[in-house]
Amino acid sequence: MDGEESESAKQWFKDLELDSHRVVNSRPIVRLSKIAIVDTGIDWKHPCFREAISSGRIVAKSFIPRQAGDQDTNGHGTHAAGLVLKVAPNSKLFIARVIEDGLSEEFERNSSAIARAIRWAVGQGVDIISMSFGYRTASSEITSAIRHAFSQNVILFAAASNSGVNPRSPISFPANLRQVICVHSSDGSGNPSPRNPPPIPDCSLAILGEGVAAAWPQNLYTERDDMLRVASGTSVATPIAAGLAALILEYAAQEGPEGETVTRWMQLRHCDEMRKMMHVLARDRGGYRSIAPSSLFDYHGEEMHQRVTGRINDVLDTL
Repeated sequence: MDGEESESAKQWFKDLELDSHRVVNSRPIVRLSKIAIVDTGIDWKHPCFREAISSGRIVAKSFIPRQAGDQDTNGHGTHAAGLVLKVAPNSKLFIARVIEDGLSEEFERNSSAIARAIRWAVGQGVDIISMSFGYRTASSEITSAIRHAFSQNVILFAAASNSGVNPRSPISFPANLRQVICVHSSDGSGNPSPRNPPPIPDCSLAILGEGVAAAWPQNLYTERDDMLRVASGTSVATPIAAGLAALILEYAAQEGPEGETVTRWMQLRHCDEMRKMMHVLARDRGGYRSIAPSSLFDYHGEEMHQRVTGRINDVLDTL
């Protein structure tokens, strides 16, 4: 099954390149989307990030005492950063290192650092914040920071949980907050993962998160010729969802002739509006809403941009 999931994930990314990247890259970039990744840091020297770093599109900051932001001793943050750039290769990343070992206990100990990282990201003018972590109990500090980000038109994504379909294991904090887009995991065909918690109204969106390969720190990997790691779960799906939001924002901001422009694209920078956009791109699968990027970008020919921008404008007109 793992092999099938990996092949399915590879096909998902091939389709993303053939549809979404083809459309987005066919017009000049007007505005880079900015994404903050609140996680375990990043392996600054990984070859996957060489071009983005050389062009000044990765900024890293540590919120852990005596630790650098451009390092990752766990791997999770590096993997998340790699996924964002696979989905939205033109975006600018703001890496906030808030934990070292990635254990849930450390997240709970470092709630103050996470809150400060969220506020820092808002100060950097990010469009999107990706949070692949979850708590059993809420943190008032993090809640306050998230509400501040939401009020500043920052789109927030968080992992639903990887505890499986168990009524006693509800959706984790902060994914259960109204100001956050909760992300479940699916395979490359849109089938929901058994790791997902049960879906609930307004918290049922799912996107690829099973069998996904992305960058892994060089110091943690033995096969230097590869330096990729396959991972699964809602914490993997979260940066992919964040990357898709960045891709949509990048395209919506592009300029074109009359009839090929998203007239009110700034509305998409609000979390509630992007959530609705994601639901429009999703289809029902086993109680979840599985997001399919091709439902927006799978157009060809001379009327391609007219059709894509028209679809986005139609969504904005109903918001």
